[in-house]
Amino acid sequence: TLAASAAGYLFGSISTSRIIARRINPEADISKIEYPVPGSSDVFTTDSVSATAARHHLGARRGCLTALLDMVKVFIPVLACRLLWPGQPYQYFAAAFGLVGHDWPLYAGFKGGRGESPIIGGLLAVDPIGLAVTTAASTVTGLVVGHILVFRWAWLLFLIPWFWVRTHSPYAVGYMVISNII
Repeated sequence: TLAASAAGYLFGSISTSRIIARRINPEADISKIEYPVPGSSDVFTTDSVSATAARHHLGARRGCLTALLDMVKVFIPVLACRLLWPGQPYQYFAAAFGLVGHDWPLYAGFKGGRGESPIIGGLLAVDPIGLAVTTAASTVTGLVVGHILVFRWAWLLFLIPWFWVRTHSPYAVGYMVISNII
């Protein structure tokens, strides 16, 4: 459990957005985003260093690359745990701590991203079918309800009952509860 958690955290702590920003534009400060919310006078602001920040400051291609690398950095230790110890819950510890590492990276003063890409990376190794089904359900629910935030985020909530019904594993459910809280 400790080894899986440490591997997940250390891999998750790799700040791909910072690495890409330094290679592309060393002068860019990707830690601040201010974006007007369409149709309102509100301004979305964040200081997370994430794929969204990379996209905002470095362009869509670099943002997509960052998101993919953020997925891979969690996918690798989670898949390794799943293959090395089948039937054991270590994959869930690696996935949860990969998310913690991404959000509070050791290598970057505990200032990281928000975590959607690492969650997806962990789910691709743990249950890609669940990711696809709950994303589709989230899309349909968002369209029916008519709210973009439901469309965008409901899949995370849907994964809690999905894991319970599919696995009956408290570790799997715990991983999704922790992911939702974080």
